[in-house]
Amino acid sequence: MNTTDQQHFLAGKRIIIAGGGIGGLTFCIALQHFLDNATKKIEPPPTITVYERDTSVDAVGREGYSLSIRGDAISGGMQTLQKLGILDEMITESNPGTHFTLFNTDFSPLMQIRSPPVEGLSQSSFRIARSKLPDDTQEQCDLLIVADGSNSLIRKALRPEHVLNFAGAVIIAACTRTLDKSRESKAAGTIPDNEIDEILTEAKERTKVYGEPMPTLFKETLRSSVAVFNAKDMTPFRNHGSVIFIGDAQHAMSPFAGNGANMAIMDGYQLADQLVHAKDLTTAIQSYD
Repeated sequence: MNTTDQQHFLAGKRIIIAGGGIGGLTFCIALQHFLDNATKKIEPPPTITVYERDTSVDAVGREGYSLSIRGDAISGGMQTLQKLGILDEMITESNPGTHFTLFNTDFSPLMQIRSPPVEGLSQSSFRIARSKLPDDTQEQCDLLIVADGSNSLIRKALRPEHVLNFAGAVIIAACTRTLDKSRESKAAGTIPDNEIDEILTEAKERTKVYGEPMPTLFKETLRSSVAVFNAKDMTPFRNHGSVIFIGDAQHAMSPFAGNGANMAIMDGYQLADQLVHAKDLTTAIQSYD
């Protein structure tokens, strides 16, 4: 925090977060954490408003998408949640996985890699408002945190030179009817109806060497859930000024990296840390980047 008698640069400021995903919400929690525990309180405290484009209707069909929160030294997602005091709650609400299995074409295990235990990990001073922004309505703020994901509309408008790059893989996804009601089922995605047969045919051809339950999964596939998308990533860029990009909006990662959620969590935590403890906004942004 600023050690002089001058007012902190966040005092009384209005912060808007564009995107209520994992990065944006981690930033909210982390900022509250650092403000609550600051040696010198920031008065008046900043206010923060989260704007999320997706409605509850838009989110239907995405609930099965999984995020891997990891505890290895490079990823650090679980360690960050522990610092914020919410790790135990997250573990309670999660579906933990401790190993990765490579299967043969008949789904017999070929190799299993088990994650080693990570030492130390168990297996408000400001107002947070969530608002709806009507069409054509304008809002003003002192600081804009851009956390609207890899397809960020704000990045396209303000930083159009930073674009997504094809990562070399095409993903085909769908969901099936529940085959075993004692096991979890996950779902994702949609695709134009006239392309569904073509996509399913290609998926069947690419997986024809596999035995059950693959044929049954195709038979029970819900046509409305079939989806195909290109895996993409983006080279990170530096922030400047009062618009700060975090998470996939700043450094989109291929879904095969398995680390995007962890990076977004760390981004939110580290940016909040720097904003509360740096002497000015420029220093905070430079240290965060």
